[in-house]
Order: sequence, then C-alpha cells, then structure tokens
Amino acid sequence: MKDDTPAIIALLFVLAALCFMFGTFIGSKLERDQKNIEAVKRGHATWVVSTDGSTIFQWKESCK
Repeated sequence: MKDDTPAIIALLFVLAALCFMFGTFIGSKLERDQKNIEAVKRGHATWVVSTDGSTIFQWKESCK
C-alpha cells in the first residue's frame, strides 16, 4: 500500500486555490454591481437599452 499523502495535499491545495479564485471572481462581480446600483441611485449613471435589446450600464456625460 502506497502513501498517498503528497497527492492528497496537492489536491487540497488545488481545490483551495480554485475556491479562492472563484470567491474573488464572485466578490468582484458583486462589488461592481453594487457600485453600478449606487451610481444610478445618485444620478451619476443610467441603464440604457442597446441595439440588441440588452441593458447596459452607462455613465452620464457630466460624470465622466
């Protein structure tokens, strides 16, 4: 029977790195969304409908 401890440690390290990257991605997206919501509430930006029908965030000219 072989000792699989180094393989298990490596697997746990990879899983921890993936969890960290996933959490960072989700956190940055949530922070950006919150910033956009605050900018719209304060009147510095708006949501605009693009030509394909989707909505996009757009800063007002006076706030650029």
